[in-house]
Amino acid sequence: MGHDCAVAALTGIGLEDLARIGITTTGRTTTGDEALSEEQPHVAVRHGQLLFACADPRLVESVEAVAVQLGARMAGIVLGSTADFHLLHLRDGDRVRERLVHEGETVESSGEPWPEETALDEEQFTEDGMLAVFGRVTGVGLDDAWMNQEFHQLQWGFPGDEVSPGVVEVVETDEQETADDSRYVPVTPIATSYKLAGVALAVGLAFEALFGVLALSSDADFGPPVVHVLFAVLAAFTLFRGRMSIVSVLWTAAEAAVLLVAVVVTVVREAEDVVLLVAFAVHLVVLLGILGLHSVRLRSFERAFAGG
Repeated sequence: MGHDCAVAALTGIGLEDLARIGITTTGRTTTGDEALSEEQPHVAVRHGQLLFACADPRLVESVEAVAVQLGARMAGIVLGSTADFHLLHLRDGDRVRERLVHEGETVESSGEPWPEETALDEEQFTEDGMLAVFGRVTGVGLDDAWMNQEFHQLQWGFPGDEVSPGVVEVVETDEQETADDSRYVPVTPIATSYKLAGVALAVGLAFEALFGVLALSSDADFGPPVVHVLFAVLAAFTLFRGRMSIVSVLWTAAEAAVLLVAVVVTVVREAEDVVLLVAFAVHLVVLLGILGLHSVRLRSFERAFAGG
């Protein structure tokens, strides 16, 4: 699985400029690697730029609001590998570019393309392309230098968050754009259901491998072979190639439902290895629940990015 995080860069300002508008550090530091998975935004200084990172995709719009307020050049990307949604946002004065990519296709864009965007089309995977564009614009990538860089935690709440004691909100000006909090949904639940679905599919494939061995070595009846084979193929594709997209998840869930019916019918016929089949049936019920939950979360994420 790739990254689920947001990174951004501001050129032409320093930490003192952030402090001037009420964004200060907490005193806590961490590495760039750890900052990518933190819910609270972090900042570092590198190559005369301010680099921002956290797991919350709202970071990009919040950093853009700062760019507008302070007149800084801005580049930001949201990497959403579990949902296969990636966002590119660039700003240099009135020159603004945004591009949303889902499952390798640009589904929404605004502004004139930047020359650096050619890197997105040169890479096989969208995440690599987004990072390449970010690297061309800023000269910075998620390399070893980033991962080992010292990042400072910020006292900075995103729109929609309750302001904790001691946290100073950014004062909006007439020129400052307000971040649209309704556009984003939390990525963490999607990542959790992604991992659960991966484990459940792996267990399902293990069951199928066991059934195959037993069927070849005995006269055991586990139901129609074609149903088992189709499920194994779809589960393997979703796990290793489908990247848990809505389409692959729904197809696998549909086949799991068909397989569940076949297994129940086989159990009712009082076939051998009833205990094993019942255990598999229970697993399929759990798998259907997990895949259903994951598809709902993916759909919510898709609607949020697509603007409803």
